[in-house]
Amino acid sequence: MIEAKANLEVQQNEGWTALMYCAQNGHDHVARAMLEAKANLEVQNSDQVTALNAACYAGHVECAILLLCAGAHADAMDRFGDTPKSLAQQKGLEDVLALM
Repeated sequence: MIEAKANLEVQQNEGWTALMYCAQNGHDHVARAMLEAKANLEVQNSDQVTALNAACYAGHVECAILLLCAGAHADAMDRFGDTPKSLAQQKGLEDVLALM
């Protein structure tokens, strides 16, 4: 996908990007490659969820840390009023919270 110069910003199913799917499913190695290829960290889906929101909601610490280190915003509020920080607190993701 990256080698073929695919558009990393294409949004599917209610606005989800490939980076969001990677974050939600804990595929940190793929997310890292997408970030190196300059995937947009702050794209929001129809519920205003970002990749960092998705990683924190799903409890994927490595993806969340990767996104934070790349500059993702910890205060990006989704349609439900949740932020990555509030989701990390709910899930007890102490390593993630330490970076916020």
